[in-house]
Amino acid sequence: MKINVILFFMAIIPNFLIAQSGEEDLGWGVGEIYIATRGLGETETVRYGMNVVGSFWGGGDLITPPGPFTINFPSYYSDAIAHYIQGSNFIQNVNNTNFNNYNWPYFRMVNLDNIQGTNSYAYGLYKLFVYECNAFFYIDYRDMNYSSYSNCNGHCQDIWLKFEKNEDKFYLMSGDDDANDPDSENWNELENGCCIKFFNIKGQSFCQTSSFPYFWENSLALIPSQTGNHPQIVWGPYPNEAIDSYKIYRKVAVGNYTHIASTANNVFEYVDDEYNISPTGASLNYYVTAVLISESETSSTNVVTTQGTGLEEEFIESQNVNDLALQQNYPNPFNPTTNIQYSIPTDGLVSLIVFDLLGREVVTLVNESKTAGNYTVNFDASTLASGTYIYQLRTGEFLSTKKMLMIK
Repeated sequence: MKINVILFFMAIIPNFLIAQSGEEDLGWGVGEIYIATRGLGETETVRYGMNVVGSFWGGGDLITPPGPFTINFPSYYSDAIAHYIQGSNFIQNVNNTNFNNYNWPYFRMVNLDNIQGTNSYAYGLYKLFVYECNAFFYIDYRDMNYSSYSNCNGHCQDIWLKFEKNEDKFYLMSGDDDANDPDSENWNELENGCCIKFFNIKGQSFCQTSSFPYFWENSLALIPSQTGNHPQIVWGPYPNEAIDSYKIYRKVAVGNYTHIASTANNVFEYVDDEYNISPTGASLNYYVTAVLISESETSSTNVVTTQGTGLEEEFIESQNVNDLALQQNYPNPFNPTTNIQYSIPTDGLVSLIVFDLLGREVVTLVNESKTAGNYTVNFDASTLASGTYIYQLRTGEFLSTKKMLMIK
């Protein structure tokens, strides 16, 4: 019986922001993520994919400039891609996984050889998933020591995975000596949605980020937590300094940033269990600073944003609103829905209207008396064409206008 397994690596091919001028040789390792599959029916296939989360860094001349590149428009095509591809995207067809000969489909990480037709992912945080199933996890490859790992159990630059279709679970081999045995006790279950760091699973004591251009101000990424669908932020070590700890800051809706937690100097993630991610919730914004041994605080990382429900309901009701404010919609760009937040310090008639670029009214979102407070309005543009739209808030003598971009 032959079982086809399709390994499909797909980039969410985005527009991007280049925050680097000039070039620096980052160096390249060479390694693969090998995946074996069991439990498929005679006519079943599965496809594996890896998508980048946040910024990623290339290697020297192989990507010019070497990074960072930041995902801005997840559904928008650009020549810049979430990982480095020498040729075009590929689909590889293989027979049923033979655990004995190691001829497994794989993703290639940070390729050393620069061979035409090979496909290599850059340094970054990635989500590895199965299209036909629910299994997925995150893996963080942001470590410049990657190519020089030593004292590992097996090949230090490779990872061996097993996907059990009947269980909808990934398993990670602790080394590679027993990877040809599908029932070895060294296969360790990966809990769905977990986030693993490559240097940790290879037994390295630290990772190095100083060679990544502008790493700190582009290092923060946001993913859903493994349980509870809470916002989970992930970063990397602050480069070239002795660090005492890290401080996490959060802003809810139109409030101010406040320090909500700290982590030890070897902990690079935080789960905000006070909120659940929700597309109809209030805006949640996060950044991180490092506290040096000297007790001084560094500049912040980039800001990551999501929406969530939880304590923000109490926050909005109790917050003193002193200023009229119209916030930038989130997400932006969007497809097809986005949220618009505004604040009014006194009771009064409020109108919130969307126009096209010719000044024609598209839809009235609000046109009624409101009590003082903070408000969030959802705008559904599913019936509209892609393009730039203008939204305008008017109350009393106050008038504020902003632009937003819808991309289908």
